[in-house]
Amino acid sequence: MIKLCDIIHPEAMACQVEWMKWRLTYEGGDTYIDYYLRKFKREKQNDWNERRALTYVPPFAKEGVNEVKNAVFQRLNDVTRSGGSQSYVDACKGQNGGVDRKGSTMASFIGRTLLAELLTMREVGVWVDMPLLPEGATLLDADGKHPYLCYYRVEDIRSWKHDDEGHLTSVLLKECVYVDDPMTGLPTGEKQDVYRFASLKDGKVYIRVEDNDGNAVGDPLVIDIPFLPFVIYEIDHSLLQDCADMQKALLNMESSDVYWCVKANFPIYTEQFDPRPGASGTRPAQQGPKLTVPNPPFAAEGSSIPAGQAKEASEGKDQEVTLGITSGRRYGKELERPGFIHPSSEPIMASMQKEQKIKEDIRRSIHLSVAMLDPNMASAASKEMDNAGLQNGLLAIGAALEQGDREVARLWAAYERSQPSTIRYPEEWTMQSDAGRRADAQALCNLKDQIPSRTVQKEILKQAACKLIGHKVAPEVLDKGLSEIDAAQCLTTNIDDLKTEVELRIVSGETASRNRGYPAGEHKKALAEQAEQLAIIAISQSQGAGSARGVPGAVGDKGSSNEKKLDANATGTPKDNTRGEAQ
Repeated sequence: MIKLCDIIHPEAMACQVEWMKWRLTYEGGDTYIDYYLRKFKREKQNDWNERRALTYVPPFAKEGVNEVKNAVFQRLNDVTRSGGSQSYVDACKGQNGGVDRKGSTMASFIGRTLLAELLTMREVGVWVDMPLLPEGATLLDADGKHPYLCYYRVEDIRSWKHDDEGHLTSVLLKECVYVDDPMTGLPTGEKQDVYRFASLKDGKVYIRVEDNDGNAVGDPLVIDIPFLPFVIYEIDHSLLQDCADMQKALLNMESSDVYWCVKANFPIYTEQFDPRPGASGTRPAQQGPKLTVPNPPFAAEGSSIPAGQAKEASEGKDQEVTLGITSGRRYGKELERPGFIHPSSEPIMASMQKEQKIKEDIRRSIHLSVAMLDPNMASAASKEMDNAGLQNGLLAIGAALEQGDREVARLWAAYERSQPSTIRYPEEWTMQSDAGRRADAQALCNLKDQIPSRTVQKEILKQAACKLIGHKVAPEVLDKGLSEIDAAQCLTTNIDDLKTEVELRIVSGETASRNRGYPAGEHKKALAEQAEQLAIIAISQSQGAGSARGVPGAVGDKGSSNEKKLDANATGTPKDNTRGEAQ
């Protein structure tokens, strides 16, 4: 009988090399360097070891994937889930252990756990499990027990089978578990692979687990649900499919450049000399090729020079040069001044320019159809096409997440014999920041006043509203706001514009008040209060003999005091708020 560990789907077998390349490209680290850093034929082993020690992983592919991941992640809070069991609603909010028994919300579980795997590896699996309840369990025993989610990497989905309708009927999953110490129950550091085989038969799910030797692990399990509790999230292709090889080239180029900079960052001292006898120069005439006397182990008979010194004296030595700010050198007439030379920087500059091009190509590939174009070189039309292509790619990722999310909700409901939740994902996906959205909306609003057509002006305002909040609110809320723009009589609520128009008698105060969003009749109340205040001022100014405030008979130094008294009486406050006599 064949063992479960020996079974692997032909498609999974064919993708092993690609999967390893994509995963190492995203994860990086020393393992990536060990696999993809190449030794040049011109290098000696010592040079290769030094270059390997200086090499780092250029994480541009990972940065591009994370940029897309974060753009999708920030929209997951806008996903609406209505209906479903109370345990599902609470778990999606992170309550009662969350969706993974680790306190994660559904948005957090998808964004932090599934998204990177999906974008990098093209597929990721989710098993919807349920804690086992004892036979005859009561409602009290089941209190707080609810389904939970755990994910499987694509490499661990060993094999699968679908029926004619496309439903998953069997799956083989690989798990790696720690071996526990029998005395303490703690992991010992050793791991073993186990294989979980689940199949759907007669409306029930049958599960058995084996180890590498084909021995059963635990008892077979039967789950009374009509669906296989496994969901595969899938997109068309990995975002690293084309750029993984680009990062390999970038790794080797930057490794070579760094090593060149380290080794070449040392100037070489040079000076000319004249080898002719008697010529003036910085080196004596006798300096030249070394002369070696063969086998002079002893000094000549009668010589006072020791044998070792005789051997050293028979060989010419290179002249040592003392360098520094306190040391000088003389050089012969008609000879060039001593100096330092260094390798040319042109090769390294050419290499750096090519590396920058590769970095741009990596981002272009990861952004699906868009590159980070040079703003000075890209036309407006090309930018619009790039943004549309990127938005379509993000929409495809969102559609894959929505489909998998609905399957999870259906399996959750199957465990609890309840109705699944209705899930709705955003219809618009973009990587534009909030600051960019505000700038675009402001530009639209500025353009609105230059067009005399009210229909066009309303359409521009609706575009600005969609740009600002279309990705943050529910569709019904956005539709209500757009209908309010259609029904608006005035197309501005700017306080400065309305104030100027009222003062110029272009619009009435009542219309301006209504356009600012105040209740009906609020303008009349404001006029009444203004008239009352003017009457108080007139009365206070008329009490007295002076005319300091423009009303004949008013007393200049007591008018304001009387005004305060009348104002206090008008407001029902029986208190004199004037100051007392000076002390």
